[in-house]
Amino acid sequence: MLSAMVAVVALAWRWASRTTDSARELAVAAYAPLAAVLAMLVFAPILSPQYVLWFVPFAAIAAAAGDRWVGGLTLVTTALTTFVLASIHAQTEGARWATYPIVVRNAILVAIGLVALRRLWASRRGRAATRPPEAPISSFL
Repeated sequence: MLSAMVAVVALAWRWASRTTDSARELAVAAYAPLAAVLAMLVFAPILSPQYVLWFVPFAAIAAAAGDRWVGGLTLVTTALTTFVLASIHAQTEGARWATYPIVVRNAILVAIGLVALRRLWASRRGRAATRPPEAPISSFL
């Protein structure tokens, strides 16, 4: 399952050069759930490896629209999660080398969330500048 998600993100990254304006709008719509799921993962008391897959579909949408940062960081995160899952026995035995990928993965989850929030903020500011001014309420009365 995890390797299938990695393949989806890789394909989305490859198709990033063929984006249109509607694909970019779709990516902006993907940033809100991406940021929400990442916030839940980052602030949750338990982060099981399979939970990391929850944000991958939204990251794939953003990557398909040309966001290489989100796509690349997602690939690294899923690869690290695969390694974390494969080295679970070393982690339970207390091997320090097996815990470093967990810390790096968690830091990358925070980074992806910050990138998504920044993209949302930038898109909101861009839309506010191009949106016509709203009519005052008194004009509707």
